Amino acid sequence: MKKNIQLNRTTGQTKKLKNFICDLLLKLIASPDGTVAPTRLKLLILYRYTILAGEKKDTLITLPIALIAPTSFDKQDINGTGIACNSVNDIILNWFALNNPVCNNGEIVLSATLYSTPTHNESSQPLFVLDDVKIYVAEVEDLLPAKKTVKQTARTINRKQRKSINSSKTNLQNS
Repeated sequence: MKKNIQLNRTTGQTKKLKNFICDLLLKLIASPDGTVAPTRLKLLILYRYTILAGEKKDTLITLPIALIAPTSFDKQDINGTGIACNSVNDIILNWFALNNPVCNNGEIVLSATLYSTPTHNESSQPLFVLDDVKIYVAEVEDLLPAKKTVKQTARTINRKQRKSINSSKTNLQNS
């Protein structure tokens, strides 16, 4: 049985990365009646982008962000206050800050493996894997200000260069 889990996409608006993570956790570990039991999840987090807009899937570039070993997520994580949720959020934000990746059609891609709760001498076993959950970078406000800062810095440098070039032209013309 194939079931799609859709994260709430925004239409022209952005929201914080942590909100996307909490939305995913809510859909993964909350029961239909809203109760939440601590659940062990292993997360593979990737970054996927294209060099040019509109490229086909076979030209996507995929970079690893993190592989998080089976970790217990609970109601606090769904609320955005849990240690595990905050760690996932920080890992992704730090990766973007350190690597400053190309953001053309960029998407954060998650794969989540749900593990059983071990009893007595048993070890935890994987129950199912949810692949290809996408968070589009253009909808994550935590990642957008850094792009604006880079553009503003580049614009400032270009203005300085133009002033320098214009003053050089003036000096040449006056000579």
